[in-house]
Amino acid sequence: SLSGPEQALHLKAQRTARVRVAQIRISEAPALRKGVQERDIYQALRRSLDAARGEFRQNYMTQTPGMVDYLHLEIVRSLAHDNEKLLGAGYPGPLA
Repeated sequence: SLSGPEQALHLKAQRTARVRVAQIRISEAPALRKGVQERDIYQALRRSLDAARGEFRQNYMTQTPGMVDYLHLEIVRSLAHDNEKLLGAGYPGPLA
């Protein structure tokens, strides 16, 4: 039930989330491995994840009501292998 422009914005947000998380996964592979081992990915990648979250919030979450936090979904899927507990207790969760 989304309009054409809203659908386009959602697709762009999804692509942006996938690319940004892939960049983090590649550029910070040793820190990611450490975070997975310690079950605290967020602490290991905090600077990069906070920056990505801020960008995503500004560029997408404020653009349309009902925007899905695709970045959070991609972080859980790609970095935490669908195990949100690996992100650690300090991870703030999905953007509101």
